[in-house]
Amino acid sequence: MNPANKLTLLRGVLGIIITIFICFQDVFGYGMAVFLFAFAVWTDYYDGILARGINQETTFGKFMDPISDKVLVLAPLIALGDLGLIPLWMVLIVFIREILMMGMRSLAAAQGIILGANWFGKTKGMVQYGMIFISFVLLFVNEFVLVPLMVEVIYGMALVMVVMTFVTAVLVFINNKDIFKDS
Repeated sequence: MNPANKLTLLRGVLGIIITIFICFQDVFGYGMAVFLFAFAVWTDYYDGILARGINQETTFGKFMDPISDKVLVLAPLIALGDLGLIPLWMVLIVFIREILMMGMRSLAAAQGIILGANWFGKTKGMVQYGMIFISFVLLFVNEFVLVPLMVEVIYGMALVMVVMTFVTAVLVFINNKDIFKDS
């Protein structure tokens, strides 16, 4: 297994570990979540550069990278929902979108079409990462000093994230509607 694939797997595992730390609901857990999430996002950036830079792109990496990304986003969102910071319907919209996109990618692949990431998808991912990271930072800081309107800020960021997630899904379906014609 090449270094890029190891980073990809690590990112998925970190998504689960981060969620466990959030469930501690204390300064240590929130601090670890901030640190590990920042590191995990870095692995998302760096594994692609590493794979392309040393020409080590693999089928395994192409398959696992989006799965690790989804674990890194969905597991913490579930924890934030469990803490009552974002409504579960928001988590559900993101979850359903990701499942539908995986299905659409599988359908396209069966037709020999590769649906790669585009600018909208990458922007959506950065918005998701940003919302989660800022939420973790707010939780951590709130352990030391009361953060005014913390819940409202997190809710607002989550709402922007959900709208972005929904819009990108609609755009992907519209731009790739041809894959459904022969199905």
